[in-house]
Amino acid sequence: MRFLIFATIFLTVMTLLTLYISRRFIKKLHFSKKIQFFINLFLVINLLGVLGYMLARYNPAIPNWAYFLLSIPIGLIFLLFIATLFYEIFSLLINKTPMNDKRRGFFKKSLDITALSLATAVNAKAMYNAKTVELEKVDIKIKNLKKP
Repeated sequence: MRFLIFATIFLTVMTLLTLYISRRFIKKLHFSKKIQFFINLFLVINLLGVLGYMLARYNPAIPNWAYFLLSIPIGLIFLLFIATLFYEIFSLLINKTPMNDKRRGFFKKSLDITALSLATAVNAKAMYNAKTVELEKVDIKIKNLKKP
């Protein structure tokens, strides 16, 4: 019963975050409607990946590589949400700064490309870090600790 409540709340939050990303970020990009449609389609497929993650979470038969692939959408939604928040802040600053429309358009397009590029780069680095494990051996000396 607890899992069902958790899964419902988790999926609801992820769905709301995806809708927020779509409405407040993707819809405002200076890209064609066709490209915006494909980005939104990617977000829907990504949301299905979150559902797959929830179904695979407590299934020990799922191999590690599949579990890794199913965990990517959660991080992707979170990082895109953070990118959306930064996009909103910088977009507000651009709109409030006094300048002519041509210059404002240039900054808006630059912000669009930078936000998508940065979100892609951060997601790629996060996926690389998730697959690479580095162990470091550290000797710690504790005062008054007896050796066995």
